[in-house]
Amino acid sequence: MTRKTWFSWVAAGMLGLASGLSGAAPSVTSASAASPSAPTADTVQGKVTGITRTLPGSDLAADAFLGIPYAEPPVGDLRWKPAAPAKNWTGVRNAEWHAAPCLQPEGGSEDCLYADIYRPAGTKPGAKLPVAVYLHGGANITGSASAQDPSRLAAESGVLVAAVQYRLGALGFLSLPEFGDASGNSAMTDIEEALRWVKKTIAGYGGDPDRVTLMGESSGGTDVCRMLVDPKAKGLFHQAVIQSDTCAFDSERPAKAKRRSEFFIKRAGCDFESGVGNCLRKVPAEKIAEASASSGLWAPVSDVPGIEQIKKGDWNRVPLLSGSNKNEARDAASVFTGWSEDAYKVWVKRLVGDNWYKAQVEYPGDKYEKDEAYGVPYIMGDFMTDSGMRGLGGCGSLTLARAAAASDVTSWFYAFEDENAPTLLRPRYPGYKTGASHGSELSYLFPDTGRFLALAAKMTPDQKQLAETIRTYWGNFIRTGDPNGKGVPAWGPYKEDGAVMVLAPEKTGTRPAAYFADEHKCAFWASIPPVTGRGSSF
Repeated sequence: MTRKTWFSWVAAGMLGLASGLSGAAPSVTSASAASPSAPTADTVQGKVTGITRTLPGSDLAADAFLGIPYAEPPVGDLRWKPAAPAKNWTGVRNAEWHAAPCLQPEGGSEDCLYADIYRPAGTKPGAKLPVAVYLHGGANITGSASAQDPSRLAAESGVLVAAVQYRLGALGFLSLPEFGDASGNSAMTDIEEALRWVKKTIAGYGGDPDRVTLMGESSGGTDVCRMLVDPKAKGLFHQAVIQSDTCAFDSERPAKAKRRSEFFIKRAGCDFESGVGNCLRKVPAEKIAEASASSGLWAPVSDVPGIEQIKKGDWNRVPLLSGSNKNEARDAASVFTGWSEDAYKVWVKRLVGDNWYKAQVEYPGDKYEKDEAYGVPYIMGDFMTDSGMRGLGGCGSLTLARAAAASDVTSWFYAFEDENAPTLLRPRYPGYKTGASHGSELSYLFPDTGRFLALAAKMTPDQKQLAETIRTYWGNFIRTGDPNGKGVPAWGPYKEDGAVMVLAPEKTGTRPAAYFADEHKCAFWASIPPVTGRGSSF
């Protein structure tokens, strides 16, 4: 497979054109499949050959080993069982192709517990490069390892990145007592097993198992939160990055999970009279996917949100880099286009009850009156972002940074504020300004895949410089636990009164945390009970 062919295939993956949703691409176990110039690795699982790619617009190159199994396929009798270690292989494994994404509404496969490994081209055995394990987003119901290409981060920063897939939807989070310890958290056992696999095998790819950073964005950040409070994960990673998650809504309470699971079981055609687990394991994958999608959003199951454990100091204390985007909910709020100010007032009252008048003083419906078509969704986006009601950012991000710092670990806090971040065309809402919405920083970190590639192509020179700065910070943190280094503005850690790194063209730099608190009206939100509703059905 040529570099050009591989790049085209990966670029199409995020757009759903060639991502292998209907099944895994073949993974050949044959010494004859390897090109003489292909990168190789000799690991405890077996020998493997991958591909090398020159990064567009640079003289850098990265090796990639795609579709490496870290756990046994959770199919048949292993459906909903805790993840089990993957078997070794003989011969040379061809790792030129991504595995299929995990089963989700658009397709995918149950045989999906694979990782993609990226490293600087030419990395030698024994290099002991720092390692990042990346968990993709997608609300724990969609997404894949192939949606992000960390080649540039790896090559620029001299680190190794392993992008990991894990079970999604009902297959990852169905709560049923007969599933034992994995009930509600099958996907969490996948991530635990992936971290154990890294510890066991990553040295064969040139990584250091004693310098592992666990990273995640959105629901990937949610799952990092669960690993931070998971005793089984203690010692398997040494620092963490959480993008756009606050650890406040990182789990679903058991009672709610039970109701969702009962709904799913009925939709899947099983009952509770006897052997529901056995019945579910016989249901075709397509019907599982359909029933899962109709059951709403899925999440890890726990009695206690991660933020509460972190506040108490009851967590795997590791250096933490965390933060969020200025307009997290702006994009999502576009669905409220056409709402009147009166409808907005009713919405606010439903969410904050007796505090509705104070909320409307802080978030007046006419704040964006010059944006006649979108003024109401813009203010609703501000309300959803600042309140932290969806666990994506706003004041919840500040709470997480404070809680981590209070545990006597080094905490680094950021705010991505490029309100002109590139966006794809929105034909339904012409002229809608998404600002620094949820996920908009990803094209700065991973500019070489699918829709991120299309977005990166729209960047101005200043935005491209910001992207390099962000990758430098993240790379420095992966290497040393400190984002600071040559060529980037000084980033002060969050301690005492706090500091926040503002990431935006021409104004990147450390500011007092009070700047962030004022920007998101955190004093107001601290004065009323937390908002627990999502504000809509999505």
